[in-house]
Amino acid sequence: MHGYPESSIAVEYEIGKNTRVDIAILDTKTNLPIQLFELKSRKNQQMIEMGKRQISKYKQLLGNKNIPTYLVFPESIKPYFSILDISDTENENTMSSLNYKGQKNSRIAEEVREIKHKKERTIDNFKIICWILAVIVLFIALLNKYCSFNISAIDLTLLGLIIGLVLIPFASKLKILGVEFERLTETEIKG
Repeated sequence: MHGYPESSIAVEYEIGKNTRVDIAILDTKTNLPIQLFELKSRKNQQMIEMGKRQISKYKQLLGNKNIPTYLVFPESIKPYFSILDISDTENENTMSSLNYKGQKNSRIAEEVREIKHKKERTIDNFKIICWILAVIVLFIALLNKYCSFNISAIDLTLLGLIIGLVLIPFASKLKILGVEFERLTETEIKG
């Protein structure tokens, strides 16, 4: 129902030390939660508030405030349960938002936006660092030319080394003396 592969459903999914959500729906490729369900024994305001606090703690532990979350309550008539969406708005029985592929694609799109934002921020930081380094090198060159400040070959080598060490964290691939170094991504490390 709703396109959930059996392998995507995790019961008593561990989020943190001694912290488990009743049901987590996982992306089968990344094994990361894309939806959380907390089951409650009855539907009343006290249980709803308790469930909201639990879900809030789960989201904080996962570091993902945008993950869809639901409280599930027993009912005496078919389908014998009701669902309260506590993600953003409180909509009961939001069965249309429970589509696995839709939620998975939504989480993937969210991750792509986050990666793009991080990449843009890194590029901006790189530009700033490059400008700062250019100003420092210009300042040193002007001191060398117009003041009694002489730069030796060792000083230039050390300056180049420092600049290289500042820029290395921004590189994903380096080739030094014919040896190529490549940074591993998180998925390559996990895989």
